[in-house]
Formats: sequence, structure tokens, C-alpha cells
Amino acid sequence: LFSTESSVPDSLLQYPRIKKDSPDSRLYLNEAACVRNLRHNMIPVVYDIEEDSENYYIIQEYIEGISLRELFYDRTTINIENITDYFIQLTELFVYLHEQKPYPIIYIDLKPEHIICGQGRIHLIDFGSAIQLKNSYITGQFMGTKGFAAPEIVNCLEVDERTDIYVIGAVMKWWFTGKTLSENDLKKGIHNIEFDNEVKNCPGNLRDIIMKCLETEKDNRFQTVRELNQKLRQCSFKLSKDKSSYRIAVAGSQPRVGVTHFCT
Repeated sequence: LFSTESSVPDSLLQYPRIKKDSPDSRLYLNEAACVRNLRHNMIPVVYDIEEDSENYYIIQEYIEGISLRELFYDRTTINIENITDYFIQLTELFVYLHEQKPYPIIYIDLKPEHIICGQGRIHLIDFGSAIQLKNSYITGQFMGTKGFAAPEIVNCLEVDERTDIYVIGAVMKWWFTGKTLSENDLKKGIHNIEFDNEVKNCPGNLRDIIMKCLETEKDNRFQTVRELNQKLRQCSFKLSKDKSSYRIAVAGSQPRVGVTHFCT
């Protein structure tokens, strides 16, 4: 996987360095090892990993675009159909990860900074917390981000594919409300009145989809991300059908008022 120090070319000095004695070096190497064998147009390609006596260098595809968080603060450039399409793309990518063989890949630590948007397509970066699910579930301590982490992450309980469904819902909820989930939200459950009212601004059936993703009990969520993807597609189709269209008619009440000239 790694080359010897003598084979590291001087040109690698232009790449970001990961100090070997850094406490985060394991996360970066885990990310590179995880992504290196994945081939998907929404995942940056890892071309190579090099090292010298002090540093690791991960040579990775450059992705042009802005994060979902940056896009949130410039919402004039995106409409409901666009953002729904981004979430559909995201679930398509998670279908790919969850259906990897021999073991599913669970991403775990999804947040807006990890979703890069550009030219109508998203890319998912930072696989440092991703794991291979070698059993039906895994118990232990995992990296999560406050406000997005699933209850089982916060409480160090069993993690499986439905953990990713929760964090996708948390990101969607954040997009429409501008708020993340508090510890109090997790304790009270998803159906408390305050949270329920926050999400009412979601159009169509999207609000119900988000609420189902964010169920505290995993058995009450969507059971597969493919199921979630299908529901989002149905919601997107309904949004496009419900989009209003207008027909403008021009009529003149008297001769010589120039209606024909006006219309042309």
C-alpha cells in the first residue's frame, strides 16, 4: 500500500501532509483505505498513498464545488426541486455503499460539510469514520457530529445501515429548518410538538419522509436506504406535478387598442 521513503518524489511536497504522529492520522488512512477500492462518480478517486519518514500523502481527485453548508447560506441559487434531487443523489450513493460486497460500508458521520455540490451533482467526501459492517450490527464508540449523530451513536449502542438513514434525515431536517437536533430532542423523541412544527414548512410528503428517518427506534425508520430513495423519488415526482403553471390571455374591449401589436 505504501511506497518506501526513497521513492517519494519531490512533487509530493505540494500535497497536504499528514503527520505520522498526528492523533488524526489513523482517520485519514482509514478514509484512504476505504475509498481506494470504491468506484462511483459521487466519490473522489484516491489515486495513490505515499509516505516518507514523517508524513503520509494521500493523492486524491480534486472536486470542484461548494459544501451543502455554504449552499445553505446562498439559497437563492437553488429551488425545492434542485435540493430534492441532491438528496435523491445522496441516497443513491448510500445504496451503493450499503450494497458493497462482502460487507456493507456504513458512513456514520454525515454532515453538510461532507457534501460537495457543483454543476447539478453532489460528491461525498471524508470517509474517516466509515466502517465495514462485518456482522449484522456493530457495537462500540464511533465518531459522530453533535446535532446530526443518531441516538445509537450518542449512546454507544448497536450501529447498522439504519444509522445512516437517521443522519441523512438529520441533514435534510437541518436544510429546511436551519437547526440541528439537540440532546433534549433526542430525549423527548421525534414527535414532540416543537420539532413537529419546525418541519411543517417542508413541501409535499417530504416532511413525513424526514420524520420517519429521524425515528429514535431503528425499527420505526426506513429499513433500507433503497426504500428511502424510492420515497424521495415519489416525492420529487409529486412536486413536479404540483408545480403551478399559468396561462396569460390578452383581450381588447374596443377596436384599435393595439392588442395584436401588444401580444407580438
